[in-house]
Amino acid sequence: MALPGSRGPSVKIIDAIRSAAGEDAVYFLLTSYLESFWEGDQPNALCKSLRRLPIDSKADVLRRAQVLESQGAHASPVIAEAREIFRAASERLQLAATHNGYMRNDLLSGTLSRRDVRL
Repeated sequence: MALPGSRGPSVKIIDAIRSAAGEDAVYFLLTSYLESFWEGDQPNALCKSLRRLPIDSKADVLRRAQVLESQGAHASPVIAEAREIFRAASERLQLAATHNGYMRNDLLSGTLSRRDVRL
């Protein structure tokens, strides 16, 4: 896995999270990321409480992001990468909560129609 800030896999997943069409897409991307630890060469790089599936809610994502934030600036590259990914997911899910429960680009992506949105 690449370090945050490089143009490797972590940046690609962060970009995908930031442009996700809806909450389900964010949860899918996080789940895929966490599943990679079960199949990868560093299965214990993140503690079990952070790798646990399923991800149940926005609050769960925020809790995991806070745990990662508390790891400090000198955390391992894997922790730093996970911190950036969960921070992006938390921000994206919070954005959804501030827009009548819909993410800003849901309407533009076709996930929602105009009649689904109360303006």
